Amino acid sequence: MTSRTNKKSQQGSIIVFSIIIMTILLTITLTLVQIVIPKIKTINEAVNSVYAVFAADTAMEWCLYTNRAKLWIAPPELTNTAEYEIYGSISGQPEIDITNNAFCEGDKLNFRTLGTYGGVTRSFEVTQIE
Repeated sequence: MTSRTNKKSQQGSIIVFSIIIMTILLTITLTLVQIVIPKIKTINEAVNSVYAVFAADTAMEWCLYTNRAKLWIAPPELTNTAEYEIYGSISGQPEIDITNNAFCEGDKLNFRTLGTYGGVTRSFEVTQIE
């Protein structure tokens, strides 16, 4: 009779044990997800940063070349979705957007380029000091 009573008192214990194990596994999984997802975002932003740097560098090289050569060369066209902007100031004037100018002209080199890709922006600046 005691063995029957013992079995009846333990019938729900496997369900409770299973719920405890599943709760522990779910907690471990959610903790790992919270650790891994920010790292994946950081890796993605690093890749986007490389494209943004490439766009800014391309615009700066074009700007330096057209300024020194004093001739018109078509502005660079990027095949990816990266974009660039060129800003410059001439003779101490306020900085203006010169992205659509024929070339980067001025008596001194004073240009700043911004490259943007995937929400990440990187910048280069060249300033001539006399």
